[in-house]
Amino acid sequence: MIENLNRKIIATLMCILSIVFIGIVGSINIVSYHTNQQRVMGFLHVIAQNDGKRPQNSFRLRMNNRPSTPAKSAPNTPPQKNDAIFGLSTFGSVKFDKDGNAIQVFQDKEGFYTKDEIVELAKNALNSGKRSGIADHQMFLVQQRQNSDLVVFADNHFAEDAAAQLFISSCILTLIGLIIMFCISIMISNWLVAPVSKAFELQKQFISDASHELKTPLSVITTNAEVLESEIGENKWLSYIQSEALRMNTLLGELLALARLDSNGVQNVFSEFDLSKAVEGSALPFESTAFESGRTFNSNISEGITFNGNQDKIKQLTAILLDNAFKYSPVNGEISVCLTQISGKNILTVSNTGDPIPEEERKHIFDRFYRTDKARSRANGSYGLGLAIAKSIVTAHGGKIFVDCADGKVIFTVVL
Repeated sequence: MIENLNRKIIATLMCILSIVFIGIVGSINIVSYHTNQQRVMGFLHVIAQNDGKRPQNSFRLRMNNRPSTPAKSAPNTPPQKNDAIFGLSTFGSVKFDKDGNAIQVFQDKEGFYTKDEIVELAKNALNSGKRSGIADHQMFLVQQRQNSDLVVFADNHFAEDAAAQLFISSCILTLIGLIIMFCISIMISNWLVAPVSKAFELQKQFISDASHELKTPLSVITTNAEVLESEIGENKWLSYIQSEALRMNTLLGELLALARLDSNGVQNVFSEFDLSKAVEGSALPFESTAFESGRTFNSNISEGITFNGNQDKIKQLTAILLDNAFKYSPVNGEISVCLTQISGKNILTVSNTGDPIPEEERKHIFDRFYRTDKARSRANGSYGLGLAIAKSIVTAHGGKIFVDCADGKVIFTVVL
């Protein structure tokens, strides 16, 4: 239970941190990408304003989304903040007449594209029907004029490569950050769980000590009741004492069993054994119980199934499930036990006819001291610990147990 709580805390913290990290990194990448696109588009507006050519002092312009005018500065004025980006970019421009013929072709850096490639890129941009956008890794701007259309485009590889490098770097940093936060989450989780773990250990110790301490006075009460009965004969008051002492002894036995299971002592005695024979041996005594109570008992156990675990606990698990089935099946009801192996998993099912368990109660049926019908459970001598012990045994063996209701039957399934 403590380990599950620890894992849930770590998983919750990591989910929250992952969402925060991804949100921050994603926002940075998106904002950076769109900012670069806006800068390039501002640059294209300046080029278009200068009839498709780079102004002589364009490296000292401030680029905006709207067309801007060249700034007056001396030729030796140092480059401004964003000039390096545009200095590494290349652009071209083509002016088309109303018939779609190229009447002016300009390339900023000779040899980067051929004239035909520039015209082809410009035509693709013009035919897209958009005023601006990205096509063939080129960011373009189309300006419609009185007797012509001007298409200006800039190579977008630099911006795309920068965005890709930023994305890769941010992913690596995010991964490193999550690894660090995972280690911190483990420490935080251990710190948070420590008081709960201590309280749980104290509770287990109290249950174990109280059970042991109560066994001695209970044995004295039982022995004295038997001696007194031998002297005075049968007496209803003595019968009440003996009956309640027997119930108390059963309860103490179940509490001690849970205390031992909670201490993980089961895992220390695992060994390979014949699972088929273990289940069959546990089911065999119930045949006489079924005969005496007028119930039908069916057994379908596949032979030769082996399992690595605690044989005594698996037998106890089978007995608990069968005892529960007999307690809650009606007179002339039917109880079945089945053991099969599917895809390397051992499947043990115990079913009985009877009233279905409500859906809202199934999630609590393996909780300690939980009983669906408290009055009936008391009459059957049940304390709501049997199925809790069964779940502890299954969990100690790394398996799963669940309950289902179908076709008028209550079916308990164990996967080992």
